[in-house]
Amino acid sequence: MEQARQQDTDISILCKEVTKISQLLKRIEKLEANRSANCLKLVHQVEQLESVIASNSLKGNWKANVREWLSTYSLTLQTNQKKLLIQFTNSLSDELHANGLQMEGQIPELRAGLLTLVVDLKRWKVELWYGPKQEKLEVCDLGSGADVAKRLTMARECLGRQMEPEKYRGRLCEAVRHANPDDSLIPYRKVCQKIS
Repeated sequence: MEQARQQDTDISILCKEVTKISQLLKRIEKLEANRSANCLKLVHQVEQLESVIASNSLKGNWKANVREWLSTYSLTLQTNQKKLLIQFTNSLSDELHANGLQMEGQIPELRAGLLTLVVDLKRWKVELWYGPKQEKLEVCDLGSGADVAKRLTMARECLGRQMEPEKYRGRLCEAVRHANPDDSLIPYRKVCQKIS
Protein backbone atom coordinates (compact mmCIF):
# COMPACT_ATOMS: atom_id res chain seq x y z
CA MET A 1 0.00 0.00 0.00
CA GLU A 2 2.79 2.40 0.93
CA GLN A 3 4.60 1.61 -2.33
CA ALA A 4 1.47 2.44 -4.36
CA ARG A 5 1.11 5.75 -2.57
CA GLN A 6 4.76 6.58 -3.32
CA GLN A 7 4.23 5.70 -7.01
CA ASP A 8 1.19 8.01 -7.13
CA THR A 9 3.30 10.81 -5.64
CA ASP A 10 6.12 10.15 -8.13
CA ILE A 11 3.67 10.16 -11.05
CA SER A 12 2.10 13.40 -9.78
CA ILE A 13 5.53 15.07 -9.55
CA LEU A 14 6.44 13.76 -13.01
CA CYS A 15 3.22 15.19 -14.48
CA LYS A 16 3.87 18.61 -12.90
CA GLU A 17 7.45 18.73 -14.20
CA VAL A 18 6.45 17.71 -17.73
CA THR A 19 3.57 20.24 -17.69
CA LYS A 20 5.91 23.03 -16.56
CA ILE A 21 8.45 22.21 -19.29
CA SER A 22 5.70 22.01 -21.90
CA GLN A 23 4.27 25.39 -20.83
CA LEU A 24 7.68 27.05 -21.03
CA LEU A 25 8.33 25.60 -24.49
CA LYS A 26 4.92 26.84 -25.69
CA ARG A 27 5.63 30.35 -24.34
CA ILE A 28 9.01 30.37 -26.08
CA GLU A 29 7.38 29.27 -29.34
CA LYS A 30 4.75 32.03 -29.04
CA LEU A 31 7.33 34.73 -28.24
CA GLU A 32 9.59 33.53 -31.05
CA ALA A 33 7.05 34.83 -33.58
CA ASN A 34 8.46 38.33 -32.92
CA ARG A 35 11.95 37.65 -31.58
CA SER A 36 13.21 41.23 -31.82
CA ALA A 37 10.39 42.69 -29.74
CA ASN A 38 10.37 39.80 -27.26
CA CYS A 39 14.10 39.24 -26.88
CA LEU A 40 14.25 39.97 -23.16
CA LYS A 41 11.17 37.85 -22.43
CA LEU A 42 12.69 34.98 -24.41
CA VAL A 43 15.90 35.19 -22.38
CA HIS A 44 13.86 34.97 -19.15
CA GLN A 45 11.86 32.01 -20.44
CA VAL A 46 15.07 30.19 -21.43
CA GLU A 47 16.54 30.85 -17.98
CA GLN A 48 13.39 29.42 -16.36
CA LEU A 49 13.51 26.36 -18.61
CA GLU A 50 17.19 25.79 -17.80
CA SER A 51 16.33 26.00 -14.10
CA VAL A 52 13.45 23.53 -14.42
CA ILE A 53 15.57 21.08 -16.44
CA ALA A 54 18.43 21.28 -13.94
CA SER A 55 16.21 20.69 -10.90
CA ASN A 56 13.84 17.99 -12.16
CA SER A 57 14.01 14.32 -11.39
CA LEU A 58 13.33 13.08 -14.93
CA LYS A 59 15.83 10.81 -16.60
CA GLY A 60 16.59 9.82 -20.17
CA ASN A 61 17.96 11.07 -23.48
CA TRP A 62 15.33 13.78 -23.85
CA LYS A 63 17.02 15.76 -21.05
CA ALA A 64 20.32 15.85 -22.95
CA ASN A 65 18.47 16.78 -26.15
CA VAL A 66 16.66 19.67 -24.45
CA ARG A 67 19.91 20.91 -22.90
CA GLU A 68 21.60 20.82 -26.30
CA TRP A 69 18.71 22.73 -27.87
CA LEU A 70 18.78 25.26 -25.00
CA SER A 71 22.49 25.84 -25.49
CA THR A 72 22.08 26.46 -29.22
CA TYR A 73 19.00 28.61 -28.74
CA SER A 74 20.70 30.71 -26.03
CA LEU A 75 23.55 31.46 -28.44
CA THR A 76 21.01 32.46 -31.10
CA LEU A 77 19.35 34.84 -28.64
CA GLN A 78 22.69 36.36 -27.64
CA THR A 79 23.52 36.97 -31.30
CA ASN A 80 20.10 38.57 -31.80
CA GLN A 81 20.61 40.80 -28.75
CA LYS A 82 23.98 41.97 -30.11
CA LYS A 83 22.40 42.81 -33.47
CA LEU A 84 19.60 44.74 -31.76
CA LEU A 85 22.15 46.63 -29.66
CA ILE A 86 24.16 47.58 -32.75
CA GLN A 87 20.98 48.77 -34.49
CA PHE A 88 20.05 50.76 -31.38
CA THR A 89 23.43 52.49 -31.05
CA ASN A 90 23.63 53.29 -34.77
CA SER A 91 20.11 54.73 -34.79
CA LEU A 92 20.76 56.67 -31.56
CA SER A 93 24.00 58.12 -32.91
CA ASP A 94 22.35 59.19 -36.19
CA GLU A 95 19.39 60.81 -34.42
CA LEU A 96 21.59 62.62 -31.88
CA HIS A 97 23.83 63.89 -34.66
CA ALA A 98 20.75 65.20 -36.50
CA ASN A 99 19.80 67.09 -33.31
CA GLY A 100 23.24 68.62 -32.84
CA LEU A 101 24.52 66.21 -30.17
CA GLN A 102 27.57 63.99 -30.41
CA MET A 103 27.46 60.56 -28.76
CA GLU A 104 30.59 59.48 -26.89
CA GLY A 105 31.57 56.51 -24.76
CA GLN A 106 30.82 52.82 -24.90
CA ILE A 107 27.97 50.67 -23.77
CA PRO A 108 26.89 50.51 -20.99
CA GLU A 109 27.65 54.23 -20.46
CA LEU A 110 27.22 56.77 -23.24
CA ARG A 111 27.38 60.56 -23.10
CA ALA A 112 25.73 63.25 -25.20
CA GLY A 113 26.69 66.72 -24.04
CA LEU A 114 25.87 67.07 -20.35
CA LEU A 115 23.59 64.03 -20.44
CA THR A 116 24.57 60.45 -19.69
CA LEU A 117 22.82 57.31 -20.91
CA VAL A 118 23.27 54.09 -18.96
CA VAL A 119 22.23 50.98 -20.89
CA ASP A 120 20.98 48.16 -18.66
CA LEU A 121 21.16 45.02 -20.79
CA LYS A 122 19.67 42.77 -18.09
CA ARG A 123 16.44 44.78 -17.94
CA TRP A 124 16.70 46.07 -21.54
CA LYS A 125 16.29 49.66 -20.30
CA VAL A 126 18.10 52.98 -20.72
CA GLU A 127 18.55 55.41 -17.85
CA LEU A 128 18.90 59.10 -18.75
CA TRP A 129 21.01 61.12 -16.33
CA TYR A 130 21.95 64.77 -16.04
CA GLY A 131 25.71 65.08 -15.81
CA PRO A 132 27.88 62.13 -14.88
CA LYS A 133 25.06 60.28 -13.08
CA GLN A 134 24.23 63.24 -10.86
CA GLU A 135 20.47 63.26 -11.28
CA LYS A 136 18.37 60.54 -12.90
CA LEU A 137 15.94 62.12 -15.34
CA GLU A 138 14.13 59.16 -16.81
CA VAL A 139 14.17 55.42 -17.49
CA CYS A 140 12.90 54.15 -20.83
CA ASP A 141 12.86 50.93 -22.83
CA LEU A 142 15.85 50.02 -24.92
CA GLY A 143 13.82 49.97 -28.08
CA SER A 144 14.45 52.31 -30.93
CA GLY A 145 17.41 54.66 -30.84
CA ALA A 146 15.18 57.34 -32.33
CA ASP A 147 12.83 57.16 -29.32
CA VAL A 148 15.70 57.45 -26.84
CA ALA A 149 17.25 60.32 -28.84
CA LYS A 150 13.89 62.12 -28.81
CA ARG A 151 13.67 61.75 -25.02
CA LEU A 152 17.26 62.95 -24.68
CA THR A 153 16.56 65.98 -26.86
CA MET A 154 13.41 66.78 -24.85
CA ALA A 155 15.36 66.45 -21.59
CA ARG A 156 18.03 68.79 -22.93
CA GLU A 157 15.39 71.35 -23.91
CA CYS A 158 13.65 71.04 -20.54
CA LEU A 159 16.94 71.75 -18.79
CA GLY A 160 17.02 75.02 -20.69
CA ARG A 161 20.57 74.74 -21.99
CA GLN A 162 20.42 76.07 -25.51
CA MET A 163 23.95 77.51 -25.62
CA GLU A 164 26.68 76.11 -27.80
CA PRO A 165 29.29 74.16 -25.78
CA GLU A 166 32.10 76.71 -26.26
CA LYS A 167 29.90 79.63 -25.26
CA TYR A 168 28.58 77.67 -22.27
CA ARG A 169 32.10 76.75 -21.16
CA GLY A 170 33.18 80.40 -21.34
CA ARG A 171 30.14 81.56 -19.36
CA LEU A 172 30.71 78.80 -16.81
CA CYS A 173 34.35 79.82 -16.25
CA GLU A 174 33.33 83.47 -15.94
CA ALA A 175 30.56 82.59 -13.47
CA VAL A 176 32.98 80.58 -11.31
CA ARG A 177 35.43 83.53 -11.20
CA HIS A 178 32.63 85.94 -10.18
CA ALA A 179 31.08 83.61 -7.63
CA ASN A 180 34.40 82.55 -6.17
CA PRO A 181 36.98 85.35 -6.14
CA ASP A 182 39.05 83.77 -3.33
CA ASP A 183 39.24 80.22 -4.85
CA SER A 184 37.33 78.57 -1.99
CA LEU A 185 34.70 75.85 -2.45
CA ILE A 186 31.32 77.22 -3.50
CA PRO A 187 27.86 75.69 -3.96
CA TYR A 188 26.90 74.84 -7.53
CA ARG A 189 23.72 76.94 -7.30
CA LYS A 190 25.76 80.14 -6.87
CA VAL A 191 27.60 79.39 -10.10
CA CYS A 192 24.29 78.67 -11.88
CA GLN A 193 22.88 82.02 -10.69
CA LYS A 194 25.86 83.81 -12.24
CA ILE A 195 25.51 81.96 -15.57
CA SER A 196 21.94 83.14 -16.10
